[in-house]
Amino acid sequence: MTQESRDAEQDQKSGSAGLHGEVAAVPAPRPEAGPAMPIYPNMMYGPREHPQAIAVLVLGIIGVTVVPFIAPVAWVMGGWVLRQIDANPGAYSRRDFVVVGRILGMVGTLFVSLIVLLILYFVLIDPPPSA
Repeated sequence: MTQESRDAEQDQKSGSAGLHGEVAAVPAPRPEAGPAMPIYPNMMYGPREHPQAIAVLVLGIIGVTVVPFIAPVAWVMGGWVLRQIDANPGAYSRRDFVVVGRILGMVGTLFVSLIVLLILYFVLIDPPPSA
């Protein structure tokens, strides 16, 4: 084996240019296979929904749009459900539904308090003049 063939072989192994300027292709390293991870049926679906998440969202929407006196219920119930979800991270999903329902419950409670204050103002403080 001559010196030139040894140099060319060394260049091919290192991937640098040979005598004529061509670059030898270096095969990509193969990833090593690790131990296979077992697949359980519940792993494909993620955590289950909290049973009251949609109820909080619906109560919040109804409390803002139709019946404002339900809004405080959405706010309080949303607080309970958020505590349960935060106590078991990864066990429940739909936290976003609960947060939106709770915020809508807060807005609806603000509407309820304004309605109650207006009723009190017109009934107690400024009674209509008598004839």
